[in-house]
Amino acid sequence: MANSKVGLTTNAITGILPTANGGTGNTSGGAITATANGADNRVATYSSATALNGEANLTFDGTNLTVGTGDLIIGTSGKGIDFSASGGPSPGTQTSELLDDYEEGTWTPNYVPASGSITVDTNNDLMTYTKIGRFVWLTGASNISSVSSPSGTLQIDGAPFAAGGYTEGEFHSNIAFSWRYQSGAAGILMGYISHASNNIWIEYNDGQTTSNSAVAQKITSASHFTLGGGYATA
Repeated sequence: MANSKVGLTTNAITGILPTANGGTGNTSGGAITATANGADNRVATYSSATALNGEANLTFDGTNLTVGTGDLIIGTSGKGIDFSASGGPSPGTQTSELLDDYEEGTWTPNYVPASGSITVDTNNDLMTYTKIGRFVWLTGASNISSVSSPSGTLQIDGAPFAAGGYTEGEFHSNIAFSWRYQSGAAGILMGYISHASNNIWIEYNDGQTTSNSAVAQKITSASHFTLGGGYATA
């Protein structure tokens, strides 16, 4: 492309328009005969085959590209904003500096005991998630409406994304819980996301020992859970 500058004002274009083949002058597409909304730093787009429009909400001052209103849409999955100019940490090993995902929404937990069943109140069962890059943050609360002889281990299925698979615990993460109206002595609940899955396993600590083998039988039809925590996807 030829080294040239093109100016867009309210009603005129000045300079030489480069063409795709590196020549000069707009010889292949016809002359530009009309412009609109010209102003300093506005990005010009074609409004027809022979007319340019200065976009009031999209400006570039030589350093910063500003979107005045609307959204910046990433049209290809896996693409995003590259922060590689910032460099990596020390100590540590950088694996990516591309922010390629953002999402928020709701999810419904499913309480699964080793035996028996636990049913969640459908009027109070939605939880929220926010995903930034590959990190997922979960929050919410749910009420139990009924139980049928639950016993043994207890897990919550249905987290919106699977955790990453790990070789040395690099994706391991805990989820914090609080609970009310349990059967037996009160204790502390802790959760963790299973390796390469979207299941949250719940452990119980009675003040001395921690175990996941006898959690479900502590849940009653009046139990209430609140959770919050995050984990990394692959």
